[in-house]
Amino acid sequence: MTRRSAIPVLAYLSSTTFAGGAAKEAANQLEGEMIAKYLEERDLFTIFLHFGALEADTQGHGGLVLQYDADKIVASLEPELIQLSTSQLSKLQRQGNATLSTLRLCTKEPCPVLCPNAHRSTIRSSPSLQRIALFARAQIVNVIFDLNSFGLKRRQCLDRLVSPPHSLRGIGIDTTERNYTLVDLGQISAVEEDTSDAPPSYEAKQAPKATDVSPFTTDDVSQTAIHKGLSAHCESRPLTPVPEPSPTEVATSPSSGNLKSQSSSVVDLYSSHPDAPKLQLAVTNVLRTILPEVLPGMLAMSINLEGIAGAAANKVLDRLRVDSPELRTVVVTVVRNALPQVLLDVPSLDNILKPLAEAALDKHFDDALWRAEDGLEETSNNNRTDLELISKDKLHDFNVTVDEKIEEAEAKISEVVDGLKDQADLVFHEIHERLAGLNGINGLKNGIGDLLRKEEEKMDEMREKIQRERRKLKRTKEGLKWKLELMGMERKKLEKERKRARRERKRMKKERLRSADSGFQSRRR
Repeated sequence: MTRRSAIPVLAYLSSTTFAGGAAKEAANQLEGEMIAKYLEERDLFTIFLHFGALEADTQGHGGLVLQYDADKIVASLEPELIQLSTSQLSKLQRQGNATLSTLRLCTKEPCPVLCPNAHRSTIRSSPSLQRIALFARAQIVNVIFDLNSFGLKRRQCLDRLVSPPHSLRGIGIDTTERNYTLVDLGQISAVEEDTSDAPPSYEAKQAPKATDVSPFTTDDVSQTAIHKGLSAHCESRPLTPVPEPSPTEVATSPSSGNLKSQSSSVVDLYSSHPDAPKLQLAVTNVLRTILPEVLPGMLAMSINLEGIAGAAANKVLDRLRVDSPELRTVVVTVVRNALPQVLLDVPSLDNILKPLAEAALDKHFDDALWRAEDGLEETSNNNRTDLELISKDKLHDFNVTVDEKIEEAEAKISEVVDGLKDQADLVFHEIHERLAGLNGINGLKNGIGDLLRKEEEKMDEMREKIQRERRKLKRTKEGLKWKLELMGMERKKLEKERKRARRERKRMKKERLRSADSGFQSRRR
């Protein structure tokens, strides 16, 4: 199961509901890779889904593999059925002209699960094992992928798979595979997972400890000043709608267990009216504290100042424990006004942007290298096919030429034999005539000797002619052999060009990375 041809996918279970024609997000989702393996000689086709089971695994070698054989599933190909986030779209769209489709795999029995031998003990305790086992037991699994990532042959096999009846069969479990072991799903306890579309509840969080230190003590601004400033600013600034934090943002926000409880202080927001500058200073300090946490996730999708402000405002609201819609609007307005200057003052901005830029460059070069290798492999296969066809054509022409020459030689030999028979008849007639004429024994001997010499000369001429034809055929055969060797050298030359192109791409990648690094260094200066 080679991973060079793997394409990124997003798998989810068929618990998605539809409201008003718009698809909601599926609750059970797994990001992974798909490999479609086709053995043309025996018409075998199998789909492998790779899912990472180790959190520290960055190379994709410590995951479980779900195997779907063509003769054990019913498949259908449909358009994209669920809404995807920006990060999910960027992972699935490996090429610019991506066509996202959903492959629905239906099976009656749990599919086989393969585990790498090197990670058996580690994966056994992985928290992701239960989720992957849930997908293995599911009767319907939906897989979103880029249809343009499939090659021509695999695309044809996929079209056959989703258009029954078909003659495709599965590869089956390879018992000779030493790197993978079949997992017994019976030993994995089934876990009931919540498949509803509602976000998880966060009401049962542990109450913050009284000994925790509040992050709002910078610049000698007290908690009471913050709440009073919010109240005063609420009266002096117009109110605008505030965006509610999404379930994803709420789920990914840090726990507030290390903050002091401020539920009693919220009442002070309406009872005091301090100066607005104190409120501005307090919110700006909180924004400066949480911005390094919000910025990497937002920049990973796109550098959008409005999006950064919204995410940062949600973090500030969580830290301040503000529940009133009016006060939330005031805090959001302050964050939007203070964000540009605070963003420029972040000391670790270059450290945040540099890894993101390097990751984007790596992804760009990996995608370009993948497309180039795929195109080079296709070109090499085409050239190999052309060479094989040319070799077969040349060999066929050579065989036809040899057969024609053999037929010509046989015809000439037949003519020579017939001529010898005629000459022998003439010799016998002359002998009889000479004997009848009583020319004497010596004259008869001389006549017979002359006739024999003439016949031997004719035979020598025919023999030389046949030798010349054989030498000509030999030269023709050597010429064809030389052409075949020349084609072999051309093929080796193509392989060298492929290796050279790969080295050149690696060199260009290093140069681009050095250029990016020098750009960040110059920007910092």
